[in-house]
Amino acid sequence: MARPYVRMVRNRAFKVKGVTFDNDDGTSRQEILKDIKRRRPPFDEDLCLCLEEYDYEGRPAYYVKVNGSIIGVIPSYLSPFVTENRDNIIGLQDLEVSSFRDRDTGKTIYYAEATLAVSMDECGCESDVFDDDYEDGIYGYPVPEYHPRFSGKKSVWQEPSKSAKERRSNEAIRTRWVFAVFGIGLMALSILASAAHISVFVSVFTFLCSLVSLVYARYGFFKYWGREDED
Repeated sequence: MARPYVRMVRNRAFKVKGVTFDNDDGTSRQEILKDIKRRRPPFDEDLCLCLEEYDYEGRPAYYVKVNGSIIGVIPSYLSPFVTENRDNIIGLQDLEVSSFRDRDTGKTIYYAEATLAVSMDECGCESDVFDDDYEDGIYGYPVPEYHPRFSGKKSVWQEPSKSAKERRSNEAIRTRWVFAVFGIGLMALSILASAAHISVFVSVFTFLCSLVSLVYARYGFFKYWGREDED
């Protein structure tokens, strides 16, 4: 009997970075994590973990989803590695939800950790993003191809939904408007400071800050419009 193919896999555990917006059904990240920890439906049986790519300031970023609900994002320091090795990521697993009590509010705060499983068949072995775990004298560990967790029957990637795209577009617009209003306010403050013969430093500083805010807002709007035109 032929030996089953053994795939070399390396792990990278990470803390899921939180998000402030609610999911499309109105549930918050904290509510979902609480239900996962307490094993409430629909998180009382198997958990389906996946990633969904989105654009953040012109760079790829990734939502972490459980049973279709967003619980956070891949940390920014890990995003470039995920982008570079997208085709080699074969599992998102070992979700662990923990909690602590906020001393100021007294509320229970939930957070999550998960693990990326990356195939070593194509991925370089020199990256420092992996955990230093050894098994049988090798860096990483072997997993038979027929192992259900890594069989490839269900992709770890999920295509962005229309509602997710709309949500990101609306968030982008709100962010640019905030910077635009902030920049205009600083510009007005700079003019008033100059007219009132207040410190030159204050006038120049507020003027420069207003320029930065307005340039950022304008660039953001143009980038958003350009992305919509491409679609």
